[in-house]
Amino acid sequence: MKEFQPKWVLLGLCGIAVIIVIVMMFTGLFTTEKKAIEKATGAAKQEVKREDVKVNKELDDISLYLPEKMAVISEESNNLILQEDDQKYILFYNPFEKQTNDTFYLSAKEAKDIRSISSFELKDRFGYIRIIALDDNAYELQVGVGGAKMTTETTKRAMEEDARDMMKMVRSIQYTANQTSSSS
Repeated sequence: MKEFQPKWVLLGLCGIAVIIVIVMMFTGLFTTEKKAIEKATGAAKQEVKREDVKVNKELDDISLYLPEKMAVISEESNNLILQEDDQKYILFYNPFEKQTNDTFYLSAKEAKDIRSISSFELKDRFGYIRIIALDDNAYELQVGVGGAKMTTETTKRAMEEDARDMMKMVRSIQYTANQTSSSS
């Protein structure tokens, strides 16, 4: 009978640990703040440039794209509170502002503890993304296009998807006959 050699057990455990770390890296558990911000900014920039955003939700004053899992929990004049699972979003829109307006961006630049703020200026619209650190893995994410802005609290892991969905929503806003058409 062979003698028990603990080095093989230790080597096997190390191999399993390496595989677990690699899987965690690929699933985003080790995303750095810098990488999360870069990905979120890229996603927002891609969506603000998009021309073909289709609406799927009609409300009293606006129509917009709303992700399938997201629900409107409150609708006030120029404000929506939205929710997906436990995450809440605040959407503010001003139908009197054009899509090229940068007022919300200029206001967003004044916040404290900004980790990143980027703007995207196109011929027919102006968009931005702002990220503020709240703690080690909690961030305030705000995106805007012209007279619409949306804010939520997110994590490094969810930041890119949240930025993409939020920018798609603010980009898609269309005002109804009850609102002015100057911002469309």
